[in-house]
Amino acid sequence: YHGTQPGQLGGVLSNLVFQQSITPWQALDTPQITSNAPVCTGGNIQFNVAGNYNSSATYAWTGPNSYTSTIRNPVLLSVTVADSGDYTLVVTDSGCSAPPVTSHITVYPVYSSTNTPVICMGTTYTRPSGIVVNSTGTYIDTLTTVNGCDSIITTNLTVTAPPVSDSYDTICQGQTFTRPSGIGVTAAGDY
Repeated sequence: YHGTQPGQLGGVLSNLVFQQSITPWQALDTPQITSNAPVCTGGNIQFNVAGNYNSSATYAWTGPNSYTSTIRNPVLLSVTVADSGDYTLVVTDSGCSAPPVTSHITVYPVYSSTNTPVICMGTTYTRPSGIVVNSTGTYIDTLTTVNGCDSIITTNLTVTAPPVSDSYDTICQGQTFTRPSGIGVTAAGDY
């Protein structure tokens, strides 16, 4: 007899039952990025990522100036205008990557300038802040730009004395000499 019994090697495997559990693939949440941008130069940018991810999820950030981070909610410290641009995040969880998302960040400049006006004694100078001054000194005004950032203006004011001139004039007796102030004199002397 040359045959095989069911269930034996080389025979019909009709008596075996295979069970396999299949978990359907579920797409990752697309991350939602928020930040405190725009900010002024010297400020900090705080990114926040919303999405339902496992604690083993990884985060890959890229951005301007070769910026990279693997932290879920990174903070950029003391930013400059050069840090403005697009920041992209890819979240990977359980071997699957969510679609990349991008957040555009703007860093506004802080302006600084120096003025060196010269005025004559007895006159006044109006500083950028609107304050009126009349004495030599260094004055600092901090104004706010339309973007809410500081604009620092340093004024180095110089007050000069009016010019002094000597005048030697001769008049005849009975004549009147009119000084530059408009006052007339008839006698010799230093005025």
